[in-house]
Amino acid sequence: MSDWLAAIATFLAAIAAFLSLLVQQSVSKREARRIVLDIYERFFTREECRKIIREIEKQKVKDRADKFWKDLKDNPLQEELTEIDLDEYLGYFELLGSLVYRKAIYFEDVFDLFSYYIEVAWEYPNIREYVDDIRKETNDPSTYEFFQYIAERVIASSTMVVSRRKQRQGIGE
Repeated sequence: MSDWLAAIATFLAAIAAFLSLLVQQSVSKREARRIVLDIYERFFTREECRKIIREIEKQKVKDRADKFWKDLKDNPLQEELTEIDLDEYLGYFELLGSLVYRKAIYFEDVFDLFSYYIEVAWEYPNIREYVDDIRKETNDPSTYEFFQYIAERVIASSTMVVSRRKQRQGIGE
């Protein structure tokens, strides 16, 4: 009889451990999503970030890509965007890339909320030139490496999504 009790106790302990693991994963997933939502809220409440988004969109409509920020040495006016503003903007993507890389947050959540902005920023010629210039000036190729990491993942996923849509449309015809 004691063997049965030991077996039942072991079985119940295993179930409890399994349920505990599920709860822990659920909580961490919820917390990871909360982190992404907090970053999203901060990103879109920063006036500088909204200005950069508007400027990129305006230039996309005009089919051009001009540098829209001032170098700090040019003594910009207060209402002008500066390199600091651009660094803060790109810093959000660097942070998201770092957190995804370290598996602290889920790529899918970042993709759902930020993919458009990440892809547009990475593909904007002057922003890429800015990143390349900083890497050269500092002799540090790892500058904005997580921005590049997340941008490449987003672009690859976007390409897959477009490809799947085309396949579905072809199948449905």
